[in-house]
Amino acid sequence: MHPQVDADRRAPLPLGKSVQDVPVGDTRRVSKVWENTSSDTLPSFRTPPHDTEDVDFLNPERLLPEKHSPWGFLKLPGGFNGSTVPMLAMQALTRSGTNMAESARNKVDQTLLRVLGHEQVNYLVDMFEDRYSPWLNLQPRNLNQVPGPLLRLAECCVASRHLEPSVRSIVSPQLYRIADEFVFKQAFNPLPSTDAIHAILILSVWEPVGDPELKESRDGRLIASTAVSMAMNLRLSEAMVYARTLRNQKKPNEPLSAELVEALDKARLWFALNNVESMLCVGTGREPISDCASLIYDALDTTSHATIGASRDMRLTLVSQLFVTTQKGLSIRLRSLSEIDVFYKEVLDFLMQMDVFERLIYPLPILAEYEVFYFHMLQVYYQSCRLVVLVHALMETKAAITKTGSQNPWFLVAEHSGVNLARTWGQQALRLSEGILITALSRPESALLTSAPDNFFSMITLATIFVILSKWSVFENCGEQLPGSSDPILTRVIERLLLIACSPDHIAAKCARVIGAGLRSFRRKLEKSEDPKEFSSTMLQHFSSAAREPDVSGEGAGSRSSGQGAVGYTGETAGAGGLAGQEGLGGGTYPQQTFPNLAMTDPNYFMNSDIFLDSEFWSSFMANLADGSGMGTMMR
Repeated sequence: MHPQVDADRRAPLPLGKSVQDVPVGDTRRVSKVWENTSSDTLPSFRTPPHDTEDVDFLNPERLLPEKHSPWGFLKLPGGFNGSTVPMLAMQALTRSGTNMAESARNKVDQTLLRVLGHEQVNYLVDMFEDRYSPWLNLQPRNLNQVPGPLLRLAECCVASRHLEPSVRSIVSPQLYRIADEFVFKQAFNPLPSTDAIHAILILSVWEPVGDPELKESRDGRLIASTAVSMAMNLRLSEAMVYARTLRNQKKPNEPLSAELVEALDKARLWFALNNVESMLCVGTGREPISDCASLIYDALDTTSHATIGASRDMRLTLVSQLFVTTQKGLSIRLRSLSEIDVFYKEVLDFLMQMDVFERLIYPLPILAEYEVFYFHMLQVYYQSCRLVVLVHALMETKAAITKTGSQNPWFLVAEHSGVNLARTWGQQALRLSEGILITALSRPESALLTSAPDNFFSMITLATIFVILSKWSVFENCGEQLPGSSDPILTRVIERLLLIACSPDHIAAKCARVIGAGLRSFRRKLEKSEDPKEFSSTMLQHFSSAAREPDVSGEGAGSRSSGQGAVGYTGETAGAGGLAGQEGLGGGTYPQQTFPNLAMTDPNYFMNSDIFLDSEFWSSFMANLADGSGMGTMMR
C-alpha cells in the first residue's frame, strides 16, 4: 500500500462490543441499549439549533400582519412568502403542531448511534467535511455548527467506505438501509428541510461502497433530480433573488445579517443542486429538470479567492456557467449538409466560449491560497466538457454525411472551407483526452482524489477510451503507432486508480478494470499484426506524404508492412510481457514513449476513422472486460 494512502486510512475508532444488523424499525433493541446506559456515559449529540426557516405556526404573533404590510407575511419552512401560495400555507398550518418530525430525528440519531457509536459518527462526519464537502463547493461548516440527523446520516454513509473492510461490510449496508427509510422518504414531504435536500444531494454523487449484497447500481441522476424537485417544492430558487436584493441593500462594511446569511446558504444549495444534476446529465442524452442558465450569478460574491468560502463560491459559479455552455454545445445539431455553415459557426462559437473559460480557470491553481487541489480538478471538468461536445460535433457530422449515401468514408469528405472537420476536431479531442489524464495524475493528493465524485471517474474513463480508440484507429489505418506518451500515461492511470480505490466495488477500481480491458484489446491487436497488411491507397493519401515515405513496400504505394516489432516498444512487441521502460508503482515497467515514422506535426495523424464504431475493437474490448484477467497483467 502506498504510504500516503496508508496514512490517510486511519484505523477507525472501535465500534460497540457487538456490531449487529439492527432492523431500522426495531425500536425495542435501540431503547434497551439506551436504558442500560448510565446518564454519565450516555453519548448524545448536541441538539442543533432549529433552522430559522422552521416557523412555530401555533404562535399567534407569527400570523399577525407585519408593519406596513396589510396582508402580512406568513413565512413557510422554505423561507418564502406564504401569501403567494395560500393553499400551500394552509397545508403547512394543518400539519403544524405535531411532533412527528422531532420523533423521526430522534429515531435517526438513536439508530445511527446504535450502529456506529458517538465517536465513530464524529470521525466519519469530520472525514466527510474534510475530503468530500469541497467537491460540492458548499461553505465550510463552522466549528460550533452541528449538522442535522439526516445530513449526518448521509455523510456517514459516504465516509463509511474508509472503514476497515471487515467493519465496512457490516456497517455500510445498515447505514444505507437507514438512509433508504428516513432520507429518501423526505421526497414525499411537501415541505422538506434543507438538510433533507442536502442529504439526498450527497447520496446522488457517491454510490454505496462495500455492500456485498448490492447487485444493482443506483441512478445518481434520478436521485439528484429528486433533490431538485424537492427544492422546487420549497421554492429554493427564490433565495437567489432574495440574496441579491439583501446584498444590494447592505451598506459597505456592514456585517451580514442573519437573514442574508440564510438566503446565501439557500442560494448556494440551489447552485449545487443545479451543478450536480447537470454534471450527471452531460453526455447522457438526458435533460436536467433544473436550468443552470436561469441562475443569478451575482447573488454570490465571486470576486475573491482569499478564503476557503470565497474559493468555493468562485468554483460554484464557474462550474454552473461551464455546464450552461456545455448544454448549449450539446444542443447544436446538423440535420443535413445544407446547414453545415451554421453548424460550423455554432461549434466555433462554443469553442471560443470555452477558450474564455480556459483563460479564467487555468491561472487559479497558481493564484488560489486555499484548496489548490480542487482548482486543479476544475480543469478536468473544463477539459471533459469540451471533449464531450467535440465528440458530439464529430458524431453529428458523421450522421449528416452518412445520410447523403457517400461512397467515401465520412471522415475523408467532412470538410468545410478547406478544413477537414474530423481531423481538426479529432486532434483537439485527443489532446484534451490526454490533458485530462495528465491533470488528474499531476496531483499527489491520493486521499483527496479517492473522494472524487463517481462521475469524475467516468470523465477519466471517457478520456482513456478516446486515447485507446485513437491508437487503434491510427494503427488500423496506416500500421503505425500513435506518437507520444500515451502508453505510459495509460499504465499510470490504471495504477493510480487501483491505488486510490477504497474497495473492489469502488468506482475507481471499476474504471481501472474497464481501461485495462481496452488497453489489453489494443495490445493483443499488436500481437496479431505480424503479417503484412494492405492499406487503401485512398486512406494513405489522406495522410501526409511524410507518413508514407518510410517502409513502403515494393509492391506499390498502397501497401505497407506493419511488420513484427511494432514501433515504439523496445525488444519485444507490445503485450508480450516485456515492455521496456522505467519501473512502475506495481513493480512492473512503464512502456517508453513512442516516436514512429510519422511527422510529429502532421495533423492528419489523429482522427481518421470511425473510432467509436470500430466493431473489431468493441468485440475485443467486451471479451477482455468479461474475461476480467488480473490487473497485474497490465502492469507488466
